[in-house]
Amino acid sequence: MDIIGTITQCCSGDIDELLCKAGRYYVYVHKGLDGTVFYVGKGTGNRAYSKDRQPEWYYFVENILNNQYDVEIVRDGITEEDALRIEDALLAKHAASVINLQNMYAPVDSRMLIDYSDAMRGYSDAYKLAQRLDKEGKTLEAIETYETAYTAYVKAMNFNDYQQGARSLLPKQRISPTQLADHYSKFLVKQGLYEQVVTFYERYFSCFGEGQSGVEISLKKRAEKSRMKVLR
Repeated sequence: MDIIGTITQCCSGDIDELLCKAGRYYVYVHKGLDGTVFYVGKGTGNRAYSKDRQPEWYYFVENILNNQYDVEIVRDGITEEDALRIEDALLAKHAASVINLQNMYAPVDSRMLIDYSDAMRGYSDAYKLAQRLDKEGKTLEAIETYETAYTAYVKAMNFNDYQQGARSLLPKQRISPTQLADHYSKFLVKQGLYEQVVTFYERYFSCFGEGQSGVEISLKKRAEKSRMKVLR
C-alpha cells in the first residue's frame, strides 16, 4: 500500500486550543486524498505509519481509497492522557467519516440499534437459562430454551446493520454464536438426540457459513458422527 503525501503538523479549531503537557505521545489521522479523515489514532514511534490494523481498515484503504491515503500528525510531543482527549475530540469532529471501531460518536440507526440490543439481551438471558436447565437435567425445557436463545441471536444479526456513516461502507459481519453452538450440540449428543444434532448443524452453517474456528470444526465433526449414528 502506498502512503501518499508527507507528514505535517496540523491543529484546527477547538483542538488547537487544547492545552497539553509535554510527553512522548502524538495524535494522528489517516485521510483520503480529498482530505476526508477516515481514521483517528494516538501512538508513539512509528505507530501512525504502521499497517498493523484491523481488517476493516484494510478493506477501506484497498477498496474505497484504492490504497492511497495521507498520514497527518495533529498534535505531537504530548502526554498519553492529553492524546486521549484530543483523539476523542477528533472522533467527535469526524464522527460520520471515520471507521474506528470504538467511536461512541459514530452515527447509527437508533431504532435498529435498540432492536439489536434487545435481541442480544434476549439471547444472553435465554442462553444462561438453557445452561442452568441443562445442568438440572430438564431436557425438554433446556432444548426449548436453547432454541429460544438461538432464534434471538439470529434476530439480533438481522438488526446488526445499524451502523451509518463511513462504517456503512464496510462489509457486514455476521458473527456466529459459537459458544451456544458448542454447548447445545454437546447437550444434544449427551441426550442421544443425534438427528437433532445434524439438523442444528445444517441450520447453523446455512445461516453463518462454515467457519474455521476450533469450536466450529468440532461442531462439524460432532455432526458427522451423529449422522453416522442416524444412518445405522
